[in-house]
Amino acid sequence: MKFLSNISKVSIFTIFFLSNVFAQIDGATAHMTEALPKKEIGKELYNQYCASCHHEKRVGIDGPPLLPNNLKKYDEKDLASKIKDGFPQTLMPKYDFLSLYELHQIARYIKSPIDGVFLGI
Repeated sequence: MKFLSNISKVSIFTIFFLSNVFAQIDGATAHMTEALPKKEIGKELYNQYCASCHHEKRVGIDGPPLLPNNLKKYDEKDLASKIKDGFPQTLMPKYDFLSLYELHQIARYIKSPIDGVFLGI
């Protein structure tokens, strides 16, 4: 019985310690979360890092269009990974300095419907 009480003390300490560590990892992202709805975070990040090549409306300039129909084969996790690692055969750079949260917000945004763009489809 004494063994079980030691395990519970260790577990409680571990949970407390890890929760504090993870809470402090990315304070800037936490501020973004409080300030903007999730779709807006992805849009802001997209405009900051992606729009110069893919256009503000995601219809493409130097980079390909990022339309939901073109991205059906990718899930959010795959897109986040591709954004992080870049596309070696293209001019798309790596964005490995972005947090996992930021990468997923961009991926979620580019998979969302495009507002106000007539695609002629």
